[in-house]
Amino acid sequence: MSTTGKQLFTTLDSDGTLTVAIEDVTFSDPTGNQVLVKMEAAPINPSDLAILAGAADLEGAEYSPGKFVARMPEPFNTGDPRRAMG
Repeated sequence: MSTTGKQLFTTLDSDGTLTVAIEDVTFSDPTGNQVLVKMEAAPINPSDLAILAGAADLEGAEYSPGKFVARMPEPFNTGDPRRAMG
């Protein structure tokens, strides 16, 4: 039996498109020594939110329920190459 919940996802594409969305996810049943903890709510620290979207064009963003898509200007859209995945 799996459990469903919501998770915050953020993506920054190479063209500077920032997407922040709360999406439905399915969590597998825990196995072995694992546990699954149900969280009723979790705040977002304002300083974390400023780092996440502070440079984005929020006035020109597209908003829909649980999601916004905004443009991130240079040099913020390239990120730090030392943190590149891969």
